[in-house]
Amino acid sequence: MIYFVRHGETSDNINVVLTGHNDVSLTEKGLVQAEEVAYELKDIDFDVCYCSPLIRTRQTLEKFLQYKPNLQVIFDKRIIERDYGEVSGEHTSVCGFNRWHRDAKIPFKNFEAVDEVYLRAKSFYDEVRTKHRDQRVLVVSHSGFGRVSTCYFNGFPADGDLDKIKISNAKALMFDFNSSVEAKMKK
Repeated sequence: MIYFVRHGETSDNINVVLTGHNDVSLTEKGLVQAEEVAYELKDIDFDVCYCSPLIRTRQTLEKFLQYKPNLQVIFDKRIIERDYGEVSGEHTSVCGFNRWHRDAKIPFKNFEAVDEVYLRAKSFYDEVRTKHRDQRVLVVSHSGFGRVSTCYFNGFPADGDLDKIKISNAKALMFDFNSSVEAKMKK
């Protein structure tokens, strides 16, 4: 079983900024959110935790470690947020297109396509499936990675639009390898 948790709120979330790989800290509200989700899941005996190496996910993880100081933690760059390339740090309005549609034409350099993020997720979850299929795995990551994670377990939306998949700050999603429908890359 996968317990997927997006990091708590950041100032970039409030300001609707394409954070991507930029390192930003949680807000006071984000720290409270992280504490609340950690408390909510404190009675689950996780076998392992995978965490994005960015500050906002590490700060969220710290709240879990208060309850589970011996939890094995693996930092994995594959579960980092989507790379927005040259427009990282800009307001989302700079896009002018649905950046979460699989067929979006991306006019910016080094802006990761949806399918590229999905391939990172597939690599990650295929490995986790092999190593931890019947274990309880905590994944602390980001909203963009959460969207493609949802697609890995439930398939892509028929219209190719992942914008309708909402991943809230510091809320747990559960995915089960035994009942998943891995998405196919063919469109």
